[in-house]
Amino acid sequence: MKTRKILIIAADFYPNNTGFSNATLNLVNAVQEYSSHIEVHVFTTVALKNHEEISTAKVIRYVDKYSKKQPFATFSKYAKFNFLKSYIYENQIDLILLETNTFTILQNLLYKEFKHKLAVRIHSTADTEVLIHEKPSGLPSKIQKKLDTRFMEQVNNIISTNNYHLDFVKKWFYKDNVYTIWADKEYFILPNTMPVSKRADIGYQSENYILTLGKLSRNGYVQKGLKDLLKAIYHLKITKQIPSNFKLKLVGDGEMRKDLIAYVTKLGVTDYIDFIKETKHEETLDLINKAKAIVLLSRYEGQSMFITEALALGKPIIITRNNGMKDMLVHGKNGFGVDEGDYKEASEAIIKLYRMNAEELAEMGRESLAIFDEKFHPEEVAHTFAAILDMINPRD
Repeated sequence: MKTRKILIIAADFYPNNTGFSNATLNLVNAVQEYSSHIEVHVFTTVALKNHEEISTAKVIRYVDKYSKKQPFATFSKYAKFNFLKSYIYENQIDLILLETNTFTILQNLLYKEFKHKLAVRIHSTADTEVLIHEKPSGLPSKIQKKLDTRFMEQVNNIISTNNYHLDFVKKWFYKDNVYTIWADKEYFILPNTMPVSKRADIGYQSENYILTLGKLSRNGYVQKGLKDLLKAIYHLKITKQIPSNFKLKLVGDGEMRKDLIAYVTKLGVTDYIDFIKETKHEETLDLINKAKAIVLLSRYEGQSMFITEALALGKPIIITRNNGMKDMLVHGKNGFGVDEGDYKEASEAIIKLYRMNAEELAEMGRESLAIFDEKFHPEEVAHTFAAILDMINPRD
C-alpha cells in the first residue's frame, strides 16, 4: 500500500501541556500506531527547548525571522506560507490539516493554493464561540475576524471533534442556509483521543475528592463555569448537605486565580477546596486516577481533553449538557449532565455521586470506559482519520 502523507499545522504542540497541545499529539500518535500507511508531518512554531523530539512524526519547528509588530508580522505570514508551499510540493503532501481556524492570513493563502487537499478541524471556543460572538476591540481584531470568517465561508472540508460544533458552524457561519451548507462542502467528525497505556484499574481510588480543571485567564474563568461550581458547593453548605470530609481539587492558573480564591473566602467554603496552581501532564493524569469523580461545568466547551482523559481512565463525570461534551455522557450511566449555570442542579448531581459506594462508582467508571472505547479509542480515531483522508483526497 502506497504511503500517504499528511501535514498537520498545529497552533499549539508538544512539549506544551495544554488541552490543545495534547489533543494534537494524541492524534499524531494514534495515526502512527494504527495507520502504518500514513506518514505524519507536523508544522508548529512551538520551540522544543530542552525536551526530546517525538519519534511518531516529522516535526518542523518553524522560527519566525520577523518581529511580531506590524508591518513585519504580515511579512512573517507570507514568509511562513512560502516555506509551507515549498514543503508541501517537495514532500508531495496528500492532506493539509489545520488544527483550528485561527491562522488568519496563512489559512487563506493555503486555501487559495491547496483548497482541494486542505481541511480544518474545529475544536471550540476560539474558533467558534469567540470568533462569532466576541466584539473586536480594535482594527487589527476586526480584520482578523473578517479574514477568519471569510476562510470558514470558503473552506471545503470541515472537520470537528464533536457534532455540536459542526452544527454550530452550519448555524452561525452559514446561517442555516441549506444552499450554503452543502455548496461544495464536506463535513466529518474526528474526535480527540488518548493513549490507552495510561489506564488504571477501574475502581481505583486512593483519595476522597472530586476534581476540576480550568485555565484561569479572563476567558477561561468565564468559560469553565468555575463560579457555578463554587456556588454549588456553597449551596450544599447552607442546605447542610455537604459531608464533613468533602473536598474539591481545582487545578488551574492565570490572572483570575486571586479573584477566584477571594470568592471562595467570601462564600466561606475554603475548608472544602484545594487550589493547585500548576501540574505536569502526568501529574494531572495521576490526580484524575485518584479522584472519586471529575466535574466540568463549562458554559461553552468542545470535546474537552480533560473529560476525554477521565473517560479513558474510567471515572464518573459531571458535565454540562448543551455543548461539545454531550457525546461523552449517558446521563445516569457514567455520570450526570446538568444545565449550564444551574448551580442547584449541579449541587444535586455532586452530592448524589459523592454519596455513592465504591461499587456504584466503579460501575459508572466502567460505563465511561465503554463510551471511550466505542467513540474515542485511538484505534477508532486512527481508522476514522484514514477514511477521511481517502474521502478528501482519493488514492490514484
